[in-house]
Amino acid sequence: MKPIAQRIANAVYQNGPARILCFACLAAQQRMKEHDLRAVALVLMVRADLRVVRRVCSSCRRAGEVLIAQKVA
Repeated sequence: MKPIAQRIANAVYQNGPARILCFACLAAQQRMKEHDLRAVALVLMVRADLRVVRRVCSSCRRAGEVLIAQKVA
């Protein structure tokens, strides 16, 4: 797995179920563009057992797509 993908996967697992971030907030946390984060998310959905679901962001409180671990869903 590429370093950027590993970094995003680690962030999702470290944030855990208590702190679920939307793509915009996760991208800001990782200091990257949301578009680039979504591209990495496609890889992570296959390789790191993550998935995209609709939830309320813990940071901005908006409902939207978030990247979570399969076991959290």
